[in-house]
Amino acid sequence: MNSTLSALRLVALSSLVAPGAAGAQGLAPTSHHTLTLHTGAVLHTVHDRNASPLAYQGQLAQVGVSYQHRTFQSEWFVGARAAHGAFYAKAYPDRMVYFGDTPVPLRDNLTTASGQVHYLRRFATFEAGEVLVGGGLQQLLHYPQSEPHASMTSITSVPVVAQLRYALGSKMVLEAQGQYALAGLITRLPWHSSLSRPEETRQLKAFYRHNTQLEGGHRLQQAALTLAATHAFGTHWQAGLGYDFNLLRHPDPRPLTTLSHSLNLALRLTF
Repeated sequence: MNSTLSALRLVALSSLVAPGAAGAQGLAPTSHHTLTLHTGAVLHTVHDRNASPLAYQGQLAQVGVSYQHRTFQSEWFVGARAAHGAFYAKAYPDRMVYFGDTPVPLRDNLTTASGQVHYLRRFATFEAGEVLVGGGLQQLLHYPQSEPHASMTSITSVPVVAQLRYALGSKMVLEAQGQYALAGLITRLPWHSSLSRPEETRQLKAFYRHNTQLEGGHRLQQAALTLAATHAFGTHWQAGLGYDFNLLRHPDPRPLTTLSHSLNLALRLTF
């Protein structure tokens, strides 16, 4: 009888010491590493009045890779993505110029690249789910390859990040993540499109030296939302589908607004 009472007391004490254990049902409580490969498509829209009164649009192919280390209480994440594709004035998608009798489409190419590091801590747990909150460092680059260089931008920012995970059974996990830049360094092509001064020969150096501003989050309005669903196939492999929305607004010297929507397929290896 005494041994039975002792066992019941031990179970009750364990539930008081670790109240989040039941709340984390369906989410792996052990430390693990995850390597993810991404591929997808991006619809990228830009209105950069430094470059042109016209809105521009790009249809880009995207690839990416990320590494994630999770413990019961925290997460480290490192990731990079790159996209490339056609870029053109939205109102004139099929505009042509003619060299003699030869029509040439008036289109550009746009390359984008981004990288991010963030650290999150578990903020709350509930049945089959958890909330993590933290921050990180992000680098973003947009490079249109010819004039008028609409959306030519480089941003190094410090975002605050919040993430929600919810398990639908033992194999399916839903994720939602939002972030907003608290501050950042933004470099934009000037409205006069002249990068260098007469004594300078390196245009990339001049681009950053003369056109970079430190902005707070109220002026550097950079936000992102990610939604994803992942399904496990066995112990180590998962496949997922994700949607990303990115917004950037900056007022000086002339307004810039950038929107992007992307759909991605992901293949994950957990070890």
